[in-house]
Amino acid sequence: MKKIYLLVIMFLGLFSFNLFANGVKINNASSNLKGGSIVEHSVSKSKSISDITIPTTNPTVSSTSICQGDNLTLTANPSGGVAPYTYSWTGPNGYISSTQNPVINNISLSGAGVYSLIITDFLGAVSTIQNTAAVVVNTKIDPTFDATLPAICKGGTPPLLSTTSTNGISGSWNPPLVNNQTTTTYLFTPDFGQCANSLSFTIFVINNVAPIFTLPTSICQGDTPPILPTISNNGIVGTWNPAIVSGTTSGSYTFSPSIGQCATVITITININPSTAIFIPAVAPICSGDFLAPLPTTSSNGVTGNWSPALNNTATTTYTFTPTSSQCASASTSMTIVVNPLTATFDPVAPICSGGTLAALPTTSSNGVTGTWSPIINNTATTTYTFTPTAGQCDITPTNLTIVVNPLIATFDPVAPICSGDILADLPTTSTNGITGTWSPPINNTATTTYTFTPTSAQCATTPATLTIAVNPLLATFDPVAPICSGQVLAALPTTSTNGVTGTWSPIINNTATTTYTFTPTAGQCDTTPTNLTIIVNPIIATFDPVAPICSGDILADLPTTSTNGITGTWSPPINNTATTTYTFTPTSAQCATTPATMKIVVNPLIATFNPVAPICSGGTLAALPTTSTNGVTGTWSPIINNTATTTYTYTPTAGQCDTTPTNLTIIVNPIIATFDPVAPICSGDILADLPTTSTNGITGTWSPAINNTATTTYTFKPTSAQCATTPATLTIVVNPLIATFE
Repeated sequence: MKKIYLLVIMFLGLFSFNLFANGVKINNASSNLKGGSIVEHSVSKSKSISDITIPTTNPTVSSTSICQGDNLTLTANPSGGVAPYTYSWTGPNGYISSTQNPVINNISLSGAGVYSLIITDFLGAVSTIQNTAAVVVNTKIDPTFDATLPAICKGGTPPLLSTTSTNGISGSWNPPLVNNQTTTTYLFTPDFGQCANSLSFTIFVINNVAPIFTLPTSICQGDTPPILPTISNNGIVGTWNPAIVSGTTSGSYTFSPSIGQCATVITITININPSTAIFIPAVAPICSGDFLAPLPTTSSNGVTGNWSPALNNTATTTYTFTPTSSQCASASTSMTIVVNPLTATFDPVAPICSGGTLAALPTTSSNGVTGTWSPIINNTATTTYTFTPTAGQCDITPTNLTIVVNPLIATFDPVAPICSGDILADLPTTSTNGITGTWSPPINNTATTTYTFTPTSAQCATTPATLTIAVNPLLATFDPVAPICSGQVLAALPTTSTNGVTGTWSPIINNTATTTYTFTPTAGQCDTTPTNLTIIVNPIIATFDPVAPICSGDILADLPTTSTNGITGTWSPPINNTATTTYTFTPTSAQCATTPATMKIVVNPLIATFNPVAPICSGGTLAALPTTSTNGVTGTWSPIINNTATTTYTYTPTAGQCDTTPTNLTIIVNPIIATFDPVAPICSGDILADLPTTSTNGITGTWSPAINNTATTTYTFKPTSAQCATTPATLTIVVNPLIATFE
């Protein structure tokens, strides 16, 4: 032990000598020794004794000028001497610290000033030069803005928020724009690097109010119109458009509040009620007896009232309209409705003999109606002339005037033929043109006879006239028509019977079906009773009543061997009650029918079948499912079509069908984005299984990059082509480190 101490003392003496030789003072060097071996190690490992210098500090600060409340970091930058070092910081307001790089949080104004640092190295050497760093602490100020933004009207023009305060601080607002619908608080945050505080203030949004006025909704025409006040009952100032109320015309008036008030624009209507009832248009003249509509109880300008006397559509009348009380109009108004007479009247014209002189008829009636006559004057025959009033007169109904022209020869209406034995009335003793006389021979109702009329003397007519009356036989008769086969030529039926009666047949000739035809005698013949004739048309194709569809397996009766139109024959193949079958009917020989007939009997299935629906991509077009199955069953589907997820649909057959059991159909909807179960975090180096190449929703693909069990990695899944999914998916697997690290 004594040898070790001696070696230490000798080393220190030599070390001190070299330090003094270099102008370095060592204080209490021996007190900093931790043991001879440590000193020997420090010197030998870092530098030689001749290279050791006094340590220096070179302190720096994070900022030489910071804002009040910011954090200041002091940094020691030691050099020289022998590490490790000890530190001694001093500063304003009694600040001290032994940390190499201390941090002063939330610095105050009193923290401004000079910060000094002294360090001592491992051998106890102290920095003799006290290095310093000066810090200025700036006071934070509040940004100021114009105080003109505390309130705006709802829906009004929102003010712009200045991003620079009136005292020069720039920053940003949140929210950035003023909301003109709702009261909102806005926060101003100064830009970085300025010594300024945040600021918040509220801009109030005031609801608009409707101006209220006490104004009449109507006035009487001629009354003094009301003045439109520029201040509402609830204190809103504004202007009117128009500014003055009209005393003659109803109108709308709009009040617009002055700027700076939270008020809405309103419009009022003031009606001008008339002082006199006016009816436009007047009632046009009518003809006596024409319909006369009730007079309106409200005038064209809105006055209500009553008329007197009661309407009269036979004479021109003046009616008085008396307004209902409590209206602006009080004076009575009159209206005259002209009723013009109807019928023109003329003096009769005396009869003349055929060929005598006949004067023109007057074009103005005895009661003043003008017009024209038709036809032209005829002095050879009794004629009824029609007087047509000129347009625009009340008389619009033509008037007739008959002028008798006595004939020189008597005329009679012909007597229609009669059936033999029918009653035959005596012939008239006055002709149709007014000549009297007698007939010969006596009436005969059994044979066609010509009768002679001899005029009585002292008449224009002197020549005898004749009239023939035909007496016709009674019943039409026809030869029978032999039966034919359907489609053979069938001659037209004769329009004259074998005993001379003419007429028509109905219906038209039909060579395809047995038909009964009716012969209707032409009018004026003795035979008036229709006659029937049946022509048999034998069918060439058998017809049968259809057989109603059955359910598969139901009882199916044998088909009839005689058709509904009388053809006999046989059926093939045998009856089948399990499948829809077409059966063929072969007629027996020696009949018109030679062509086989067919009948299809539908056998409905017990279970509906449908074609499968191809898979679609999620969101793709999916057509509505058919409401009739491929084997003819009708029904409905549920639920509604879904083109975003694979769904099984149930088909419910309509009631009354063989199929009563619901049928299911699944439509696959393939996803467009792959999904995967998350992978739990692992420790670095743990086994990490390969990622699945098929997603949880059935999409196949590949992953990249390769699996890494040493670092947290995000893997990308790329779907295989020809799938609905085309967008890559990602999955992050967290790999936790084994050793904690610290800065």
